[in-house]
Amino acid sequence: MSQLPPPESFDDHTLVEYVESALLVEGEGHLSLAELVSRFPSGQRPTSADTGLIRSEVMRRAFLLPEIYPFRADDAGVFRLANRTFGPYDFLLLVSIENAPYRLQNRYNEANKIFDLLVREALKARLTPGGDAVRFGTPVQDGRPQLFEQAVPWLAERMGLAVLATDLPVDDNDAGVDVVAWHPFASGRSGFPVWLVQCTLQMNFENKALQIPLELWKQMIDIGPHPGTALAIPFTVRDGDDRWMKVNMAVTSLLDRIRICEMLVAAELAGLAEFSDLGRFVAKEIDLLQDVVDNDDAGQSAPAGARRKAKVPRVSKPRRQREAQSRHALRR
Repeated sequence: MSQLPPPESFDDHTLVEYVESALLVEGEGHLSLAELVSRFPSGQRPTSADTGLIRSEVMRRAFLLPEIYPFRADDAGVFRLANRTFGPYDFLLLVSIENAPYRLQNRYNEANKIFDLLVREALKARLTPGGDAVRFGTPVQDGRPQLFEQAVPWLAERMGLAVLATDLPVDDNDAGVDVVAWHPFASGRSGFPVWLVQCTLQMNFENKALQIPLELWKQMIDIGPHPGTALAIPFTVRDGDDRWMKVNMAVTSLLDRIRICEMLVAAELAGLAEFSDLGRFVAKEIDLLQDVVDNDDAGQSAPAGARRKAKVPRVSKPRRQREAQSRHALRR
């Protein structure tokens, strides 16, 4: 089949994302660094310095996520583990692609349902034993009532907490929260950790961290004065990206692809009835990606007047930002 188009500009982080995406979409078992370089136009190819950190980053991810990360590095390049069925990392990688088929076809509900499921299970695994979590976002799932004014009391009862307000905004959908997690004590009394989580697949994700109306939630349900908040995203964020700091100034935690998968290592996903939806989504998305890439290649060989510019799926290009005069590595 045709090859996934290389990124238009790159750094070592973008190249790792591209190598993983190419191995998944193209179905090839191995991609050498030499072959990777040859995919770029002459004069615009990554140098050995650009590619030098790819193997070390793949090894780092494999060390952090030994049971869930499907890629490994060898002396020549990167390979995908054989006989590995589609899993959470594959899904999160695919939905991170810019102009992915589900984005162009506006199939966000289909992808969001699976993403919220993974976030829910990641939080439940993190809070084990004794913790719980539900999807609160819309379209409704996990038994949540459709109407917001009924959903809030339903959630409070599920958590074992008091409802503080009965007059609720009737036209609201989810009050900025897609997943709610909590970790009660055995006594059953109030005053335990609660997490309100916004989940997003949007490429420009940082402003979503500002969309959890914490004071509203504190007035609706007795979740305490300082509940935890989080923004969950399917992307990885390179070291030094200001967005990491900006999001963590707005919420307690940024849950990126690596962190979500780290929490999912302890989760039992295979037993979930909805887990099969993940495999079907990944397989469908790969087929659609292959069709788009093949058609783009055919379009490139057509006469210039017959070509039409298409939105070809690509790994998103690195985000540019100025170097800060004062920068703390742990904040970014």
